[in-house]
Amino acid sequence: MAVRVQFRRDTASAWTGANPILAQGEVGYEYDTGKFKVGNGTQAWNSLPYSSGTTGPTGPANTLTIGSVTSGAGAGASITGTSPAQTLNLVLPIGPTGPTGPTGPTGPTGPTGPTGADSTVTGPTGATGPNSVVAATSPITYDSGTQTVGINQTLISIANTQVTGLGTASTKNIPSSGDASNSEVVYGTDTRLTNTRTPTDSSVTAAKLATDAVETLKIKDGNVTNVKLANSGLTLGSTALTLGQTTTTVAGLTLTSPTISSITNTGTLTLPTATTNILGMNLATTKGDILAATASNTFARFGTGTDGYVLSSNSAAASGLSWIDPYGSLANILNQTTSIVDVTPRVGNYSASLTSGNVYFTFFTPGWTTTVNSISVASAGTLTSGTSLIRFGLYTFNESTGEATLVARTGSSTSIFASANTLATLLFNTLGGYPSTYTLISGTRYALGVIVVASTPGTVYTAFDSPPGIISSLAPRLTGVVGSQTDLPASATVTTSSTIGVWGRFKTT
Repeated sequence: MAVRVQFRRDTASAWTGANPILAQGEVGYEYDTGKFKVGNGTQAWNSLPYSSGTTGPTGPANTLTIGSVTSGAGAGASITGTSPAQTLNLVLPIGPTGPTGPTGPTGPTGPTGPTGADSTVTGPTGATGPNSVVAATSPITYDSGTQTVGINQTLISIANTQVTGLGTASTKNIPSSGDASNSEVVYGTDTRLTNTRTPTDSSVTAAKLATDAVETLKIKDGNVTNVKLANSGLTLGSTALTLGQTTTTVAGLTLTSPTISSITNTGTLTLPTATTNILGMNLATTKGDILAATASNTFARFGTGTDGYVLSSNSAAASGLSWIDPYGSLANILNQTTSIVDVTPRVGNYSASLTSGNVYFTFFTPGWTTTVNSISVASAGTLTSGTSLIRFGLYTFNESTGEATLVARTGSSTSIFASANTLATLLFNTLGGYPSTYTLISGTRYALGVIVVASTPGTVYTAFDSPPGIISSLAPRLTGVVGSQTDLPASATVTTSSTIGVWGRFKTT
């Protein structure tokens, strides 16, 4: 039977575009160029040299001469060839150079035109005009019976400073400079036309104001100060008093049956002591303080409560209020005290057989905050024997990552499950740097960890029956297990659910 051997093949452009790495000894063929490359296992196609054979040596030069002539008339042609490339040099005959032709005649030059006039000559100077300044030696008057003549005032030199024709007013002089006096008229710029003048002090009496017509009195001029106002009392009925200054003091202000809808304070508002006492501003001593009525029109300070406590009505308290621990009420409802935290209230008498070396996790969230120093777990009907280690632990638990971290643990025991149906309690142990007490925080996710290493692990009571598999991995998870352990791990990723949720109790003994 014939054997067919084929190389990897493609066009040169396809090989260049793909740029693959050929294995050691693997051949890549370009079927459009006939060339090929052999791979070395490390270099890409574009870096490999072609292996299509080496270039042979250059052959000897070849020279071919056809004919032999010299330059001039009757010259022949010479052809020289070389190998492998052929170069032909063709020498053509060159004829003699012909004579130079004669130069053509030059045409005649035209006549020169006449010279133009000199443009730099200055024309004659014109006659001097009349003096543009008109001198007036007497007053300029306006006569309605004569014809009106328009005069450019900027070209007039007034020698007489008197101006007549100002209606019925007396003749006024124009000041030569500066501001006009009482006997002069303004000429040019008078500073009093632009500056601010202080008004003459006067008074506004009650007789000058109609008491039923004044609705709003506004004082906006900064020059009207308190010392310029009479100190007598200002009595307002239902009218409004508007004061435009940032800080305003009105002495002797009497309000008859006032109604204040709102106060907008953009500056400093100072109230008399009697008013601050009414508002209770002098009662608060600590942030969080509130005011509570202890009787009709009587207020007292009600101090802030303990962190986490809530405000509740209490008819027995002087203020009618009290701060309470919301979780203490929950403990009463569950027939427990706030010094005990169970992983969950038991919902039945269920038990389960443990596997040696497995760490069983039961997750829980305490309803109140308390400090504990022990863990209790109950044995069931089958006793534990051949025991080398029994230990309980408290873990914090991150629901999103499944990470459990050991924060407190009990000492180890080999005998606590030697009796059936017994509540076994172990105290926290400081070995390994763990605390002897731990404070459980309400609303925080924790886990009880239990490990039994024994030839016969026995049975323990569980907090509930086996959770259905379809919901066992849903958050918040109830149980988990980590296998093949010799003691409680310092941390573990608990991703495997368990059908066993060991019941446990945390408390202070």
